[in-house]
Formats: sequence, structure tokens, C-alpha cells
Amino acid sequence: MHRNTLGFLINFLLGVAWALVLIGAFYTFYSYYRFSLIDAVIMTFLGALPGLFFVTVLEYMISGIERLEELKKQTAILEQMAEKMQSMPAQTGYSQTPEDSKE
Repeated sequence: MHRNTLGFLINFLLGVAWALVLIGAFYTFYSYYRFSLIDAVIMTFLGALPGLFFVTVLEYMISGIERLEELKKQTAILEQMAEKMQSMPAQTGYSQTPEDSKE
């Protein structure tokens, strides 16, 4: 339940950040269009920067959460493999110890 709520919240905030990018870009473009087109384009980029910053931060958070979940899955698989490897010598009757490898 916690992951779904966190994922929903981050995706909602990501949508808000993209809306901030669009609103900032359109508002600054129309505000500076009357001066010159070059000024409007430059100011549009500057107006969109705060929203783009938030988009970048939220995307970084999403990738970090996905990486953590993948590491948890891999850890569980490795633990299962280690348990099977430890139980395998007992089943076969063969156990390799440091003394066995010297011979």
C-alpha cells in the first residue's frame, strides 16, 4: 500500500511539474513577445527552468525507487541461491573443504 501511495504522489507531482513548465513557458513567451522574438525565446527558456528542475528531481527519485526495488528482488534471489548451494553438499554427500582442495 505504501509503494502505491508513494508512486501515485510522485507521478502526480511529476504532472504538476510538467504543467509548471508549460505555464511558465507560455506565460513568459507571451509577456516578452511584444519586445522581440529573441527576448521571448530566451525568457521562455528561463521561465521553464524551475519546472524542468522539478521534473529532473522527480525523475531521479523515480529511478532511485525502481533501482531499490530491483536490488531487493535480486537480493532475495541471491539469498535463495545461497540457501540451495548450502543445502546441496548435504544432499549429495560431497563437501569441499580447504583440506579437500589441497589434495
